[in-house]
Amino acid sequence: MATTGRTRTAYPSGPPFIGREADVERLAATLERSEGGSAGSLVLWGEPGIGKTRLLREGVLSARAAGRHILWVRANPVEAQVPYGALTVALDEAVAAEPQLASEIAVTRESLDLALGASVARTSFGQACAAVTRLLAQMAALGPTSVAVDDVYLLDYESVALLSVVFERLGSSVAFVCTVRSLPYPLSSESGQLLSRIAASPGSAELRLRPLGADQVAGMLEHLVGGHVDPRVAELVARRAAGNPLFVLEVGRMLIDAGAVDADAAIAELPRSRHSAILQRIYPLARESRLLAQVVAVFRRLTLDQLSAVGSIASLDEGEVSRAFDELDRNQILVEDEAGSWGFFHPFAADALYEDIGPAERKRIHRAIVERRLTARSANDAAGVLELAWHVSESAEFGDRSAIAILREAAELTRNFAPETAARYCQKALELIEPGSSESAELLDLLARCYVIANRVPLAVEAGTKALAALPAGLARLRVVTAVVGSLYDVGRVHDAVALADREAEAGARSPFLDAQRAALRAAVGEVEAARVHVDQALNARPLTDGESVLVYGHAASAAAVIGSMNDFLSWTRRSLEAGERAGEGMAHYARARGAWMFASCGFLGEVRELLEATEVVFEDSAAYPAARLVGVLMDWLGGEWDRALRDIEASRLEIEASGNAVVAAQMRLTEADIRLWRGEIHEALALLDQPGFPGYSAASAWVIAAAQRALGNTGRARDNLEEATLSPAGAAWAPHVLARLVEVQLEAGDHAAAADTLAELRARTIPACDPRPWGRVLTLRSAALVEHDPSAAAEAATVAAAEGLRFEAALSQLVRSELDQGEVSALVAAHETFRLLGVDHLRRRSATLLKQRNAKVPRKRRREPGTLTEAEVQIARLVQVGLRNKEIAEMLHYSERTVEVYLSRIYATLGVTSRLQLARLLDTSVGVQRSE
Repeated sequence: MATTGRTRTAYPSGPPFIGREADVERLAATLERSEGGSAGSLVLWGEPGIGKTRLLREGVLSARAAGRHILWVRANPVEAQVPYGALTVALDEAVAAEPQLASEIAVTRESLDLALGASVARTSFGQACAAVTRLLAQMAALGPTSVAVDDVYLLDYESVALLSVVFERLGSSVAFVCTVRSLPYPLSSESGQLLSRIAASPGSAELRLRPLGADQVAGMLEHLVGGHVDPRVAELVARRAAGNPLFVLEVGRMLIDAGAVDADAAIAELPRSRHSAILQRIYPLARESRLLAQVVAVFRRLTLDQLSAVGSIASLDEGEVSRAFDELDRNQILVEDEAGSWGFFHPFAADALYEDIGPAERKRIHRAIVERRLTARSANDAAGVLELAWHVSESAEFGDRSAIAILREAAELTRNFAPETAARYCQKALELIEPGSSESAELLDLLARCYVIANRVPLAVEAGTKALAALPAGLARLRVVTAVVGSLYDVGRVHDAVALADREAEAGARSPFLDAQRAALRAAVGEVEAARVHVDQALNARPLTDGESVLVYGHAASAAAVIGSMNDFLSWTRRSLEAGERAGEGMAHYARARGAWMFASCGFLGEVRELLEATEVVFEDSAAYPAARLVGVLMDWLGGEWDRALRDIEASRLEIEASGNAVVAAQMRLTEADIRLWRGEIHEALALLDQPGFPGYSAASAWVIAAAQRALGNTGRARDNLEEATLSPAGAAWAPHVLARLVEVQLEAGDHAAAADTLAELRARTIPACDPRPWGRVLTLRSAALVEHDPSAAAEAATVAAAEGLRFEAALSQLVRSELDQGEVSALVAAHETFRLLGVDHLRRRSATLLKQRNAKVPRKRRREPGTLTEAEVQIARLVQVGLRNKEIAEMLHYSERTVEVYLSRIYATLGVTSRLQLARLLDTSVGVQRSE
């Protein structure tokens, strides 16, 4: 459509908010909800331009006017280049909205502020999580509080990871509202996993923004022209714009500029596509306006004091810049936000201009920005370095020394704070440098450390191995060696790790830390005596610094755990923690996080709780020790919170796979398999067990596999498997579990003599001098009760288990006590209730049978009221309501399609409907869905 000779109309600013009244009410209900300490969450989704951002803005402003507290995060491609960029902008904006929390916001802002220069290296991911969590908790104490994130998929990796942690900690008291373009969410992305967790949380909902109807389009057009619009024109615009408000406005502007105010003229002037309408607002501009807009498309956002620099890059004089900016403002191509910055009216416009510039001109503009920023930057401008790094990444040529230096500086700044981002800076710098050079080896060393911190273990092995090929002997090489050895162990390549560690040690690369690593490796492959020798070498070396002590004692403790020296494990882990407190904040976080994981892995629940009480940051500090993020899973497993443990395992599955950490993966598989076996889900458990194991978990694997074999009726194989495991020197931390299960299998086979012998060995292994764990004492007491027919031993086992928080172990011991004591009822009732709550149906039925035999009342599960749905059924019903298929629902909620089908059949029966359409209509016309307690 030609545009020559057309005049531009001065359109009213601020398009009308039409057709979203019901949507904003639903959003307001979420933002204002805080009943009984619970908060719902909402995900707004729809195509670009449909009005997600406008709706969120209206809801946030309305809620704030009503006194609600909201952290409003607006993601965009610019802040995505800087770790926590959008979050820091949101905190700056929050000061005006929350003046009573100004000092708390400032403290939180500092924890995310990369402009702190030297302090950056001391800031960890866990500290950032703790600071934001603390601020939101303070806001929630004042009243209903929400986190509103616009375009969550545009957030930087670190911000999404932080919000995931905050949601896990505060999701029940702080509402989360996010906008996103697509559904189902891409689970391969960090933002997709966060959205899936939000969608699957209790009380959450989803809202798809629908296209506007012809009447609503007419209202928008009438606002544009200031008068009546022919309904036929509104119908034409609605069809061509597909009811999308952004395109309605653009098509409407085109028709008005062309004078096509009646239906016949409108037909002739309609753009070929709705997307072309946006470009029609930009390309008829004067030449200097287009040039200025193109440079702004690279900046993405600017302040008025940057106009002269933008004009200089665009080769425009002062007068041309002023005229160009006025035209862009007049045509509402550049619009001002609340913070006084100027950006494009919609990301589409910026994207279109950026792509239209062409690669060569884009590189020139980025390079010009770099040159100007390098001249003006201050020595401590850390945030400026990261912005520079983005422009450098888009413009640098091979061999550009200043670009390499900037990228390396950016990587060093963000290494501990945002390791994924730091790794990208390293990768870009490596593309600009000669492979095999000494500088390349140094960058590979840095890249390997970034990947270690980010828990991308296979990538750390790859980068570290390349660095070793070029690094000479010395401290730098030794540092890379220890990183690669540790990473090889984590990916399950234990023998490769042993070979590398031995080879380097023989070449003179000795250190207490490397000796401690060698001890852990020898223990994992069953070389117990060699492991002890290496532990002695590490601990008897020259006086260690506190930082070295954290690493040495931590890895010595790992070796002790594998070979079953549990008192040494306990002592050395505590020494690692003590050294961490002396070594500084970074090492303290590492020691706590690693200690929490090790304690939980070995069943020291009391020690984990002590750590939680002593420090704010343990589980969430993935930058310190990534496995610690899953400490909660182990605690929930041991503590009988099995549903939550399974949910968290499923939610973390992609993260575990992406990390490549075979140690964590093996522990999570065994944990999940144990739960599923007790619940009778044998096939699911077998699928988990039919995967590669890990050497250090050989005894644990035998323990779980034997349970599967017993469930399948093959007690002979179970016995052989367990007896073989007792002979293995590796994995001795799990020897009490193996021996206790072997006692049960031997008793089932009628071999009481063998069971008595095994009990004697179990007792020898679990006396406090050898193993101080309450868990081991529980296993021993219960085994003694079975072999010696001693109900008092079972009662003591139940008491010890309950005191330690071992809920399921307590119930098993209560069941054994009740079977041995025919007059016992109260313990049997308690065991029955635990089995019911945990979903262990065969033991629940077994305890119910015993209760009936003793003429005792069997507790009944409360029936739900007619017409009510369970929490899980409500979630699935809502997803059906928004049009998702079973496969999409299964992906979002981490179920199988078969499970979704079963739930749907129950929902249909409960609500009296027979199809998805009937269900959706019922929900559309209902005020809400009743949920059973």
